[in-house]
Amino acid sequence: MFKHSHLHKKTSAGFTIIEVLVATAILSVALTVIFQSISTGAIVSNKSQKYIAAILTAESLMDRIGNDLPLRNSKETGKTDLDFRWKSVIRPYKDRIKTQSHANATLHDISLEVFWEENGKNRSINLYSAKIHLPE
Repeated sequence: MFKHSHLHKKTSAGFTIIEVLVATAILSVALTVIFQSISTGAIVSNKSQKYIAAILTAESLMDRIGNDLPLRNSKETGKTDLDFRWKSVIRPYKDRIKTQSHANATLHDISLEVFWEENGKNRSINLYSAKIHLPE
């Protein structure tokens, strides 16, 4: 009779060590990219919040000039509660404005700088405006 030779096939129910190592490496790279993206997003968000706060501070200071801060030729400096420092320079515009009701109205150039330190770097924003002083 014929002899039957049986070819034994191994059936595997799991992953080989190489497959596990490759999958782990791919997962590690993917997680690294994701975590770096999240970290970068948080840093950018923090910088944006600080920049927006500086703009709002500068606009607030600019609004105060001529109201509770005098509108006169001056150089002023100060510090806010949010640890922003500021510097304003107010000087007269070169020409007087002639109006019907106020012959001596004076236009002032205003330069306002708000600055702060962030991660060891000095940051600043500048606003420029003109305001009119009407003598009483």
